[in-house]
Amino acid sequence: MDSDERSAELMKELSESTDPIERKRGFDARATLEELQAIADWFGSVRGRKKTILFVSEGIEYDIEDMFNKIDASMIVDRTRDLIRSATKSNVSIYAIDPRGLSDMGAPAFAAVAAARRKSPNGDRFHEFS
Repeated sequence: MDSDERSAELMKELSESTDPIERKRGFDARATLEELQAIADWFGSVRGRKKTILFVSEGIEYDIEDMFNKIDASMIVDRTRDLIRSATKSNVSIYAIDPRGLSDMGAPAFAAVAAARRKSPNGDRFHEFS
């Protein structure tokens, strides 16, 4: 098997992914990172101040650990490096907030707070408990 045949075979293997929406995930990941980089670059025009981006997202859904079997993994890693470089240059901090973690804790939490208030000598103030 010559190198052209081997290259064609490798390209065919890469294009036949086990995940039917892998290309969409890769596109979404790249687009997200590129938008964050554009915002970080735009913040670079604000001089003399520390800037912050609050990134509210459930995360980027792409496995970058498998560089050889995932089509876009190396490109996503490169985009991540570019984003970090732009944010550092523009003096921007990026904080990721997962909205799945921003929920109330339901009835058990309310019961625990009410119990803590009943036990507190000063019932109108909230006291930390562990």
